[in-house]
Amino acid sequence: METPIKIALIINSCEAFYQTTLPQFFHHAEGTGIPFDQIYVVVGESPETHLHLNQIQCPSSICAYHIIPCPYINIDYNAAIFFSQTPQGREELQKYTHFFYIHDTADLMPHFWQNIQRYALKCTSYIKLSQTHTKNIGLFNTQWFLENKSAFLENIINTDPQYKHDYKTGWFPNKEWLYQNIPRLCPWNLGEDCLFDYDDETKEPLGEFFQNTPQSFIAQFYGSTDDRKATLYQEPGIVKYQKNWGQAGANWSTTL
Repeated sequence: METPIKIALIINSCEAFYQTTLPQFFHHAEGTGIPFDQIYVVVGESPETHLHLNQIQCPSSICAYHIIPCPYINIDYNAAIFFSQTPQGREELQKYTHFFYIHDTADLMPHFWQNIQRYALKCTSYIKLSQTHTKNIGLFNTQWFLENKSAFLENIINTDPQYKHDYKTGWFPNKEWLYQNIPRLCPWNLGEDCLFDYDDETKEPLGEFFQNTPQSFIAQFYGSTDDRKATLYQEPGIVKYQKNWGQAGANWSTTL
């Protein structure tokens, strides 16, 4: 008898931004039909970690989702580290057959959750947002993820603020060691897409992709007057906002 499909939505965030970004994220999420008790927000760089280290909390509100403070300063990987490297995270994640990994700088479209459930039926490893850079966003088979990405995540855990920019730009302190010892990493930037696999010889992305013709436009984001690049992905149904676009990685900003 096959295990019924059950999907978690994992939102990667950080202490400096989550109180600003989550209200808009959840405003859109309410229109998708996602069960909120299957949503997990991991808040990296949290000052509360000395009191609530990796504790899964369910706020008592209409939107009863899980919020998890943690000490990691790993930009796009905070949530992936929690769910692969802590006993609490691994135990919770294995309640699900699949999870969709996304960042809080995104909006969900009304058809998102229906699409994710349909795609999960055929997802034995992962389905990447698109064949190009996706900023570690996509649908994962839980068993595949834990078996194939735990070693990489174990070796990038960072809690030192002095390395924050290095982890944002992909210039990890142990970059050379990672490329020598961890197979199938994203060839151009460790800060992008390393939750997915790349062919070690051709450097081409492997696996399944959502069928998209992304549409990009310029927009303001969360009350900011600065321009953001917004990219609409009709499949599975998200809009992703980027502050860092059109500039060299060395100049990337870590502010909202």
